[in-house]
Amino acid sequence: GRTEIFPYDSENAVAGNGTVGLEILDQFQRVKHVVVPVSGGGLISGVALALKSLKPDTRIWGVQPENSNATFLSFQKGEPVPIEKAETVADGLQVIRPGRITFSLIRQYVDDIITVKESAILEAVRHFALEEKLIVEPSGAVTLAAELEGKVPADNTLCILSGGNIDPRLLIDLLS
Repeated sequence: GRTEIFPYDSENAVAGNGTVGLEILDQFQRVKHVVVPVSGGGLISGVALALKSLKPDTRIWGVQPENSNATFLSFQKGEPVPIEKAETVADGLQVIRPGRITFSLIRQYVDDIITVKESAILEAVRHFALEEKLIVEPSGAVTLAAELEGKVPADNTLCILSGGNIDPRLLIDLLS
C-alpha cells in the first residue's frame, strides 16, 4: 500500500524540492544567484521552478562534476544525452541521463549548467571542514567548487549544500 517516489524523475519529488526554493526566498530575499548540485535534476528543477515563479530575475546555476555530466551535455544540446558511465568522487551525482520530467523543467527554468573538476570538488570539501567546520559530502560541495573555479558570481549567491554523507577515509585523507 505504499507509494514509491523516485528521487528525481517524479512530480512529487520536484514539488518537494520546490520547498527548498520557497525557504530560500523566505530567508534570503536579496539572493540573486542560486547554485545547485545536479544529477538527475530533481533538486534543481524544483528549486528553479519555485524561485523563477516568485522571483524571475534570480539566476539558477546547476553544477555537475566533469566526469558525470549528462545533464550538462543535455542542457547544451537541448535534448537528453545519456553518458556511458559516471565516475566521480561526488557519488550522489552519478546519474547517466537526466530525467524526462526534470529535464523539461531544467530547460525552462535553469539559466546555466556548468561542470567542475574533481580537484575543485575535493578542495571544496576540505574548505568546508577546515574553514567552516562543516562536513559536506562531495556531491553537495560541487556548488562551492564552482565558486572556487570562478564559474559563478560571488555577490548575493547562495550555494545549496545537499548532504554530509562522506566516506570517513576520504575525509581523513583530505584533512591530512
